[in-house]
Amino acid sequence: YADAARDMDILCTEYALPRVPQPGPQPSRIVITLMSEPTEFGVANPDVIQFFESYSIENDLCIWEAF
Repeated sequence: YADAARDMDILCTEYALPRVPQPGPQPSRIVITLMSEPTEFGVANPDVIQFFESYSIENDLCIWEAF
């Protein structure tokens, strides 16, 4: 999980955050999903490892929020 957590932080900061519209409506959270392989949305697959993290946006930074 430690490697995935670092990757998810980077995805939030370098991928998702730059895509938040400026100016425009601001999301209250950014949720990053990282999985070991693609899966069909809504279909359970116990062989695929998935991680989810939630981030708030503060001062143009992704702030990790524990679920």
